[in-house]
Amino acid sequence: MAERITHIEKLKFSEEELKQRDMEELQSQLLDNKESLEKMVRTANLLDESGLLDMANGLLSEGDKVLNVAVNAMNTEGSTNMLKNLLLLAGEAGKLDVESMQPILLKLNKGLERVAKMEEEKEDTKQTVNIFQLLKLLRDPEVNHTLSLGIAFMRGMGETGKPEMEREQNERKPDTKV
Repeated sequence: MAERITHIEKLKFSEEELKQRDMEELQSQLLDNKESLEKMVRTANLLDESGLLDMANGLLSEGDKVLNVAVNAMNTEGSTNMLKNLLLLAGEAGKLDVESMQPILLKLNKGLERVAKMEEEKEDTKQTVNIFQLLKLLRDPEVNHTLSLGIAFMRGMGETGKPEMEREQNERKPDTKV
């Protein structure tokens, strides 16, 4: 019959064997993540070439001073109002139906292009519009359509009643108390 085991001796590796095992494990991980590591090195090189890496190192080495300056800058009334407005704008931007606005935004871009072109031409020749030319423009379908859109926009802005607007504003106010 076999003897009962009363004492278990753990395998003891020498320090050299432990280092060798760790080295093999590291090599295996490096090979498994070769593509990701190459991307990280490329990104680090780009950051270094652009000077952003030096700036980040400087910011991190002077962390307490930078944090103090940032907190003091954010502690002004203008900054808190800016943050409050930014939060309100972000909340409202989430409600916008961008797909339905796309045609209007494209038209707005086209209009801005024409204004820029007109400004360039205006420098060469000074143009003014008299009342008769303005009345003639009202017959132009493009101008008429644009005016109709503007009027519809103004009516839409005027529709919101004051109590309803106040209620919406109170619902959307972020908690800015620190």
